[in-house]
Amino acid sequence: MHIVYSYTHILYLIYLIYYYSIFMLLQKSGGYVTRTALTSDLSWDTHRADIALQHLVKEGMAWVDTQAADDTQYWFPGLFVAASER
Repeated sequence: MHIVYSYTHILYLIYLIYYYSIFMLLQKSGGYVTRTALTSDLSWDTHRADIALQHLVKEGMAWVDTQAADDTQYWFPGLFVAASER
């Protein structure tokens, strides 16, 4: 049996891997990530981190906080309740 994957299927799989990696990092950070965290903790290059974060913002899954002291923070409002219940 020969399986043919379309470009859309491959992109979907890549985004799932991105999301999983980011959400694993979120568990340590308290509900937000930064580009610096993605590049240092996950060994991503800045282009890869930017693409993943921009996609999450575009889809409404992350909010951008540019007022953070050192680096732009990307907050995930769906995790606010879970973090506050700890």
